[in-house]
Amino acid sequence: MSILHLNYSRGWGGLEMYSADLFRGLIAAGRDVRALVRAGSPLERHLTGLGFADRLHADDPKKYLDRAAGRRLRALVAQHEVEVIHTFKSADIALATLPLRKLGKARPGVVHHLQMLPGHSRRDPFHWYCYRGLDRVVAITRQIAERLPSLWPVAASKVCTIYHGLELEPFAPAPGRRERARERWQLPRDATIIGLVGRIYADKGQRFLFDVFARLAAEHPGVHLLLAGEPEGEGEDQVRAEQYYADLRAAVDDSGLASRVHFTGYCDDVPELMQAIDVFAFSSRPEAFGLVVIEAMASGCITLGPRAGGVPEIIDDGVSGLLYATRDEDDLERALRRALALTEAQRAEMQAAAAQRLAERFSRSRMISEVAALYDEVARERMALR
Repeated sequence: MSILHLNYSRGWGGLEMYSADLFRGLIAAGRDVRALVRAGSPLERHLTGLGFADRLHADDPKKYLDRAAGRRLRALVAQHEVEVIHTFKSADIALATLPLRKLGKARPGVVHHLQMLPGHSRRDPFHWYCYRGLDRVVAITRQIAERLPSLWPVAASKVCTIYHGLELEPFAPAPGRRERARERWQLPRDATIIGLVGRIYADKGQRFLFDVFARLAAEHPGVHLLLAGEPEGEGEDQVRAEQYYADLRAAVDDSGLASRVHFTGYCDDVPELMQAIDVFAFSSRPEAFGLVVIEAMASGCITLGPRAGGVPEIIDDGVSGLLYATRDEDDLERALRRALALTEAQRAEMQAAAAQRLAERFSRSRMISEVAALYDEVARERMALR
């Protein structure tokens, strides 16, 4: 079966990284996958750098309606006998489904990957006309899957959940990794380290986490805080991120705790840095998923996350990690105190439960196999209609 990933994104972030990783994983699994990307985009450069230039096609369509791009898409489908097209940006749905209408029942199946819950309803005539060409919508959490039919003109029977998957092995603890990580980042060898990894931005909650840490600091003199990342955004967001970072550093300096708060800056080796962390506190506002939560659990960290968004589908509270009320300092303090009070036996039990949960639900191999099985299912359904 020939599969075409269609992703006309101009940017580079989690959506594009996921698209590229899935593409690479499917090829490694023996699937015939090609990619149609925006000419000159970071995704095109990334996939070319990985050695996939012979599987790439580039175009630069206008938003929603571009007849010339539609003709080129139909030609590509015919040339490579494409049976399933997979889109990743909602703006690309029309660019996939509308040109394929001319193929009638012979058209390939169309799968769309939804990585966050839409902020507004799209149950209007235009979106109905575009979205009725979707054979499946893949939601990355059950929460998104359950709410989507009330927001999009898509039947619940066409919506399924496939969790993001992580290549777990690079994050697995091993003898000596903790010591090497602490030496590399000049962290105290015997401290208990609460950590957070992510871009420095208000929504990520570094200041919120620091304020809670400050409430615990006197009572727990051996506990340190690690904040990895740098201020990052586009345009005005970059200005706000830098101001937020400056205010955070000033608050740390004024607190008298500067010697116990460690800023690493940008980290290009997250699997190794995670080994230095004992308790990972995901302090972001509710996110659709939270891949870094899986990374922390895979690294053996006792992992805390907000009781909102996609995190409760990852962490089984009190079993594989701990949940707290979103942006509630008192509840995060309670969760941190509980994490710091765990005995070695309790830590080991929680780590084992986290490892088992990840292996069952959040491994990369599981994700690849579930996506591949979905392609097969959609292709069979389309074939039955011809």
